[in-house]
Amino acid sequence: MYKLLIATVLLFINFDALTNNTIIRLVPLFMLSFVFFEEKFNNNNGSIKVLEKKNFFLLVLLLITVIGVIYNNKPNISVQFKMFLILKLVVFVFTFIMAVKNRINHFNYLEVFVKCVFLPFLTFVVINFLLSFRNSGSSIGSAVMLSYLGISINRVQFLLASGTNAYGSQLGILFTLSLIGFFILKSYKKYFFVGCLFSLGSLLLTDSRGPMMYSILIVIVLKFYYNKTERPRFLWLIPLVGFFGPILLLSFLALLSDSVYGSSLSRTSGDLVTGNSRSVIWFFAISEFFTFDVSHHIFGYGGYGHYAAGISQKYAYIFGNIEDAKLMHPHNTYLSIALDYGYFGVLIYLIVQFIVISNIKKIWNKYRSISLLVLGNLLYYSFVGIGETMFGFYYSNVVYVFFMVNIFIFLIINIKSDGYENKIKRT
Repeated sequence: MYKLLIATVLLFINFDALTNNTIIRLVPLFMLSFVFFEEKFNNNNGSIKVLEKKNFFLLVLLLITVIGVIYNNKPNISVQFKMFLILKLVVFVFTFIMAVKNRINHFNYLEVFVKCVFLPFLTFVVINFLLSFRNSGSSIGSAVMLSYLGISINRVQFLLASGTNAYGSQLGILFTLSLIGFFILKSYKKYFFVGCLFSLGSLLLTDSRGPMMYSILIVIVLKFYYNKTERPRFLWLIPLVGFFGPILLLSFLALLSDSVYGSSLSRTSGDLVTGNSRSVIWFFAISEFFTFDVSHHIFGYGGYGHYAAGISQKYAYIFGNIEDAKLMHPHNTYLSIALDYGYFGVLIYLIVQFIVISNIKKIWNKYRSISLLVLGNLLYYSFVGIGETMFGFYYSNVVYVFFMVNIFIFLIINIKSDGYENKIKRT
């Protein structure tokens, strides 16, 4: 599995910020292609079961993501770069499908998940941590949480990551999976412990308060409620978090800002009560849909739809002198999907989430470990997606992890429905 691990780590690295050398930037694609053909020709059981009709909506979601890249509205983006993004995503998805499918026929599911999903992500974070940081070129605020440990530094930007907030959101995924593995599961404790250490350390350095708190909250709910029940309830509410979450979040932050804890958690005056200015951003984004536009609201504007609609230009002042402030996304998953892929994209995204929930219920009592990991990931994407864009290429690695985890549970269901019996110990 080490070749897939290397290919995935290379995929996660933000080469665009490191070099302009085309050959180097193509290395992840070359490595993924090598793994793809090796899996294809060296294993007779490498049929891609995810292409079955029952996985139609997952494939449609992949398709509209590709179409969003084709019709990307970001200024000065070249056709070659669009093709590069598309090829990386498509080749990765099919390589991952084939590699995982070949392995879950021979190994227990938790082992495959750890080695194909968790370890590549962990390896990337560890390497990024050890390589230290780079100068972001602008002030991004102080690390509030570290200040309470007596460490006074500014938030840092890691060398291989695309941005501080973006990387913080990605780190929260690893932190959530690591906490679930270490505090709830019984196997691979050492891997999950290392994941806890490096993801927590990185979260503190990026001062990613939301991702950290959401991760901890999710694990508490999973450990003390869901892990003790044989019939998980209220899962159907998870996809709805994206719709009602902004109102609940702003209400909670308003209350928190008036409490004794408000000042201790704030980087600047008023950042809690406005959700770090997200209330302003969301207002401009939502106003786009006050009047129905057939040509843009059904299927969206394409990538960077907020820019094409003229929305991000209205709230660009919030980001001050930050480079490309006019391109800043709406900081909400559903709003970004609606602008990029339209109501159709929102519908497909919702359907995929409900299918994942259905699959979790089907394997809950048989494969509890996998169910908890996938559920934790789903909860994290939903909660963090309230205030960040957790789909598309705004936070590039987020879309890869999204497909990695969800493809995994789709493959398990396919094998289960095909009558396959995993002869190795089930976990």
